[in-house]
Amino acid sequence: MIRKRTEHRNLLLIIVALLLLSGIFAPEYQLDLLATAVLYGLFATSVDFSYGYAGILNMGSALYFGLGAYITGYGLKAGINPILLILIGMAVSVAIALIIGYVGFRVKASQVHFGIIGLALTLGFEQLTISLYDITGGSNGITNVPRPTFSLFGMEWTLTSPTVYYYFVICVVLLSFFLLWKLANSDFGRAMLALRHDETKMETMGYNPLKVKMSVTGITAAFSALSGALFVPISGIAYPGLFGVTLSMSVLIWVALGGTGTLIGPFILGALLKLSESTLSSNFEEIYMLIIGLIFVTMVILAPEGAINLLKRLIGWFTPQRSKNAGN
Repeated sequence: MIRKRTEHRNLLLIIVALLLLSGIFAPEYQLDLLATAVLYGLFATSVDFSYGYAGILNMGSALYFGLGAYITGYGLKAGINPILLILIGMAVSVAIALIIGYVGFRVKASQVHFGIIGLALTLGFEQLTISLYDITGGSNGITNVPRPTFSLFGMEWTLTSPTVYYYFVICVVLLSFFLLWKLANSDFGRAMLALRHDETKMETMGYNPLKVKMSVTGITAAFSALSGALFVPISGIAYPGLFGVTLSMSVLIWVALGGTGTLIGPFILGALLKLSESTLSSNFEEIYMLIIGLIFVTMVILAPEGAINLLKRLIGWFTPQRSKNAGN
């Protein structure tokens, strides 16, 4: 376990170095793409936090991503402080997640039933954003969302430059990842693992499974909404597809293929797949989804235990154990 944490920490340091260097050497027009990929990586990490550690399956995680995006997009066009908007989006998402969680967990819904509840709500919100044209822009969404400018600690912060906004996103994402990492490796994280493996035994030991489930659900909703809120100024649009089933299912695939319960595996895979999707869609417009599907199949065959373990083998993190007779 200690060795695994060390390997993941080393890999994270490499990723941080690459992200920081990208802001210096990558062309400015590519920084928005990199920032988008990193945000989707954070989204995948937040979903892995609940599913990979606590075993809570939510098929409607895009609900919170979309809420963060729409609230921030609408507010930025109205000239509201972006920090306040992000906090509102996170608070609204957490409130909805706690309501869903309380209803589902109190009746002790199965994983499948709880997942279906989230899926149904995601579909409902997607249709709602399409029908409320005067507020949400309908199927066109909220367009021409500006880059944020705000005052904080008596200073004026302008994030209109792609380079400046890229580093802002990187700082927020790294801080968020660190917080999730610390939680996952704390006593709370051990309670999550106990919940996943044997809820009944956990209850007999004096823990309250409902409180743990509610906390995990709220945390996941908060960071999913944060990802959506930071995504909107890059894309310039909040559209109904952000609530879509496709995004909810995609992030679950990223988690499964990245390495469930590792946090860093889904982060890497989510980010890389978004980068690949953008590149492939621009060069192979008609068949890029087929290529993405083939990538998924290849990942399942080559890395059934998760991409993170395959990556560690490829870059030499895995070293064979010494023979018992070595040194004799």
